Amino acid sequence: MHERARPRATLALVLGLGMGLWLAACERFDDAPRETARRFWDALLDGDLEAAGALATASDQRALRELAGELEIAEIDFGQTLRNESTALVETSVVIEPRDRTLVFHTYLSQLAGDWKVDARRSRRELTRAALAASVEEMKESLSGGAEALVEEFERRALGASEALREAVEEFERALRGAPSP
Repeated sequence: MHERARPRATLALVLGLGMGLWLAACERFDDAPRETARRFWDALLDGDLEAAGALATASDQRALRELAGELEIAEIDFGQTLRNESTALVETSVVIEPRDRTLVFHTYLSQLAGDWKVDARRSRRELTRAALAASVEEMKESLSGGAEALVEEFERRALGASEALREAVEEFERALRGAPSP
């Protein structure tokens, strides 16, 4: 019985090492799309449309110019990468000037002829959606703050009106007490 435990332990060790190597390979596997996304955005932010175009699925200079000029990006960072054999999504965070808003969206990539390329059109749509969602949220906060200020002003004025009405009623009562009875 003790002899049977050794092959099982060896098998478990081999399987554990295999899983560890597989996980390490998967982590390295995800570096290529993230690196391509980083190089693409760096080139775009530097205004190097030729370099950005070389990293894009379609080198549409007009689309790249529009993407570069869409928002004033102060900082950019990359997070988790989700991928399969031919497509990848790289979580992308940008800090937008002048209000220092952070937008999170996905940079879309496709593998073409063995190289990862950024789908600039889909990535731009994602960035635009994130910017619109942030603007709507900002507007909600502003309206909420405006509504609160409006309620506070109404309460203040209502209190002032109530005080003025109370004074008018007291004045009326004094006038009635001072007047001769009918």
